[in-house]
Amino acid sequence: MPQFSLSRLIMAAAIILGSALAAGQVLDWPQRAFIMAVGGFFALLIATPPAEKRARKREEKPPERLSHFADFEILSEALPEPMLLVENGRVTNANSAAVALLGPVLVGQNVRTAIRHAGAIERLTDESADHAGQP
Repeated sequence: MPQFSLSRLIMAAAIILGSALAAGQVLDWPQRAFIMAVGGFFALLIATPPAEKRARKREEKPPERLSHFADFEILSEALPEPMLLVENGRVTNANSAAVALLGPVLVGQNVRTAIRHAGAIERLTDESADHAGQP
């Protein structure tokens, strides 16, 4: 459903009011109906946002997962440090530094199997922990 702005709705209401006043000056009912129809049509055109704006709003929805960003793989490969993306306890993406360090069959494995370091496993699998700002 399109998003209407207040300024567009005010302009549309002014067009409808103006067409009603103009139609009131005409005695013939078909001409009144025509004036009101044209006024309503233009009011609808004014009130509805342009199609490009509606399409842009749909396109601006961010991807649901980090790995779905268009340049994710390029950016992860640019990192010199090993980088893993873990979703639901499984390694979903790994850059070449991580593959060189942990092995070529890393993607798709359970993170506990892939890493084999007790402290790292505990940290990666604890969903309730607050890891902000800590290495």
